[in-house]
Amino acid sequence: MRSIAAFIIGTLFLGACSQQENLTDQLHNVVEKYHNTGFYNGTMLIADSTGTLLKEAYGMADFDANKPLDVTSTFYMASVSKQFTAMAIMLLKEDGGLTFDDTLSTYFPSFPSWANSVTIRNLLTHTSGIPDYYGLGVAVPGFTNSDVVKVVERIDSLNFAPGGQYEYSNTAYVLLSSIVQQISGKGFNQFMQENVFEPTGMTSTVAYDEKMPERTNPCKGFDADGKEDDYQYFTTGGGGLYSNIEDMYKWHQALQSYQLVSQATMEEAYRPMILNDGSKSWYGFGWNIDEDNPKSVRHNGTLTSFRTYIERNLESGQVIIMLNNVGKTKRDELLTEIKALMSTSQADH
Repeated sequence: MRSIAAFIIGTLFLGACSQQENLTDQLHNVVEKYHNTGFYNGTMLIADSTGTLLKEAYGMADFDANKPLDVTSTFYMASVSKQFTAMAIMLLKEDGGLTFDDTLSTYFPSFPSWANSVTIRNLLTHTSGIPDYYGLGVAVPGFTNSDVVKVVERIDSLNFAPGGQYEYSNTAYVLLSSIVQQISGKGFNQFMQENVFEPTGMTSTVAYDEKMPERTNPCKGFDADGKEDDYQYFTTGGGGLYSNIEDMYKWHQALQSYQLVSQATMEEAYRPMILNDGSKSWYGFGWNIDEDNPKSVRHNGTLTSFRTYIERNLESGQVIIMLNNVGKTKRDELLTEIKALMSTSQADH
């Protein structure tokens, strides 16, 4: 009887391994198809509760130097950085350094009177009404957080009453980063290293602020014509992070296990914002929330030629991490095919 039981268990195990290997092959083939046709140049990590299904690099880190990508290559993360800024705020909240209902004027008394009605929660959820500085046409190479603050000081009025609607604002997240620096008395990269990156083992991730920390194995950005189109700013909060797929997977695992903040605080990050009229905005603290499946959260990033993406299922633990350094990409189409394969595999189980 023991032999029969062992045989059945072994057969089931081999069957599961075979299914996983088949899915890995299918995922690799679809990414390679996009790479071979010139529409994906980057790294990719896909995992579920059983572990990593795909971890591969496709293409070049630097076309001019003929340097290939590998799985440790670090990319400019663009707006995927916002979830890290939100985590810094949540850490300070749990430590008693601030509350989500603190007003912006508490930290920036030089701002116009409208800052009395904007809360940290508004900044986190893009419901502040503060214009995006990219839309104001003021961003230039070398732009810093201090430059953004000077721009905000000159804003006479908000685009709408705080909490009135959702409107994406990189300005809001730069201000959040500046608040972290004010409260902690540390540079943003130093705070993140000590409180987020080191505790989670993210050894290749840095916030590229005014001090320009050394980047590990960086890749360059290239536009659709093959010309260098690299990141040139020094703002943190809305962007500014460099990371790779290995570190981003560690980040996902840390969030799933509530390693950094409590479950209650994390659940608040994944909760839609209730607007002034009682309707919901499906953006939490640095995460887009799927209205049809609130257990699915995601964020993309786009600046210069970098295209980044992370999608996590809070219930199943499934994660898709896509980092691309060429402007000519079909990220959304590729993502659709990946998710179709994952869905079919789950249905077969």
